[in-house]
Amino acid sequence: MSYQTSVLRRLASEELKRRQGAPTTKQPAERVRLAAPATAATAMLASCLSQVSDGILLANSENTILMVNQAFCTLFGLGQPLAHWIGQPAELMKAQLFASTPDAHTLGQLLRGAAPRAPH
Repeated sequence: MSYQTSVLRRLASEELKRRQGAPTTKQPAERVRLAAPATAATAMLASCLSQVSDGILLANSENTILMVNQAFCTLFGLGQPLAHWIGQPAELMKAQLFASTPDAHTLGQLLRGAAPRAPH
């Protein structure tokens, strides 16, 4: 695991704890020092994702949304701003997607990356 990946995971875990009201383990000065390279990498990744025409959603092993690009939101008709989804459980987005999509089978295929079949 790269240093940046390790830092990003640690920061995501700390942010999740902060949002849930749990005490965090890092002191503010150390968090700032550790966050600088991760913040730069995150900004660069977000910039790259914004240029991609394919819909991309990144979630961690706990199914917390780490990043989503505008193409994903446009593809699935999600009206909230991108920042709304960051840190949210992927299940929340999935529930909204299935509630607003009449063809759940096709949606399931799209989410798995399979091309939808043409209707018979």
